Amino acid sequence: MAQWISLPFSHEMYHAIQQGQKVCTTRSEKKGEIGDLFVVSGRAYRIVDIQEQTLNDVARLLYRQEGFKDSGDFIRFWKLLHPGKPYLPGRTQYVHWFARIEDPIIEIPEANA
Repeated sequence: MAQWISLPFSHEMYHAIQQGQKVCTTRSEKKGEIGDLFVVSGRAYRIVDIQEQTLNDVARLLYRQEGFKDSGDFIRFWKLLHPGKPYLPGRTQYVHWFARIEDPIIEIPEANA
């Protein structure tokens, strides 16, 4: 059963999501399940898929879907978000694909709005 989850993003990524430039987020662990819901700036989004990918594959193949203009920008931002941790291209990560929900029936819980 789908649940409301907390999925934090940086200010830059909030903007990319709102503009439709970011449709996935890569995390070191699963942050939810397919079907789970989260809120960005008062709008509801649903996780539609979760895939395991190496960090290198995300940087090479999915940088645009992550909201970046090139793979170098993705790598620089990743390092900025993870200070003191090495960028390990072969490390497996979880790519959470999401889509904005246009359904007016969905009620966003007060804590997430």
